[in-house]
Amino acid sequence: MQSNCNIHIEYNEEHYDGDMSIECKVTYSCTDVNDKITVSYEADSIEVLQTQISENIIEYIRDPEKWTKQYILDGDDNRRKLQALQEELASFQHDIEYHRRNAEKYESYRRTTEGEIKALRIKILNERMEKIKHEQSITPS
Repeated sequence: MQSNCNIHIEYNEEHYDGDMSIECKVTYSCTDVNDKITVSYEADSIEVLQTQISENIIEYIRDPEKWTKQYILDGDDNRRKLQALQEELASFQHDIEYHRRNAEKYESYRRTTEGEIKALRIKILNERMEKIKHEQSITPS
């Protein structure tokens, strides 16, 4: 599956009285995931910030849909959580219906195959009976 995903990074570094403050906003967006998410990061060192951001970016690249869903479910926006869960439920219902139709199709194939096996067993039994009758008719008693 191919996804067209974008990651936009806004970076701001401030120095005051020998201290440093780093702020960074990363916006994650993907064409096949409805939600566009902006995450704000703050740290006192570039190393901490790099670790936080890179972990999220790697997870996002691996599976944008899963990362987005987990980010929403871990967040505080209950309306977004509700929407995400409703979408997941609809997806499950769609999958259940798809698999139910497939199960019905394979059940039909199974019944047909069982019928063919039964018919062949009867045919083989009848052929044996005919062979026995034929052998008995030509064998003198």
